[in-house]
Amino acid sequence: MAAGALLITALPTELSAIGFQDGVHFVGYRSETEITGIVRTYLADEAARRRIAAAGRELALREHTYDRRIEAFLSLIEVAREKRCAPARTWTQERVRLAYLEYFAANGHSSAPWRNCRKSRGVTWQRP
Repeated sequence: MAAGALLITALPTELSAIGFQDGVHFVGYRSETEITGIVRTYLADEAARRRIAAAGRELALREHTYDRRIEAFLSLIEVAREKRCAPARTWTQERVRLAYLEYFAANGHSSAPWRNCRKSRGVTWQRP
């Protein structure tokens, strides 16, 4: 679409979820038997083909560039930070180390839990 070609794709499509519309930015089909008729229609109607292709290209280049994706991604991270979607960020150092200890012990990492315990405040355990 960004190259300015008419996209003909199967429906339903995830393109609808990101702002593209069937018949406006691309042409969709529900059955493979429809493809030949759709292709013939748009080969015969150059104005419609160019209009839809141009609309798809414009939207793709305006809203769906790498930079826009990164902006959206960073925005989601900021929202998550503001809403404190990562509760461990508010834990004390001791609570974080206990979580590591539980994880390492549960997953059979033999030396990691002991290294972690020695780092914890007030813990003087030695490996058995």
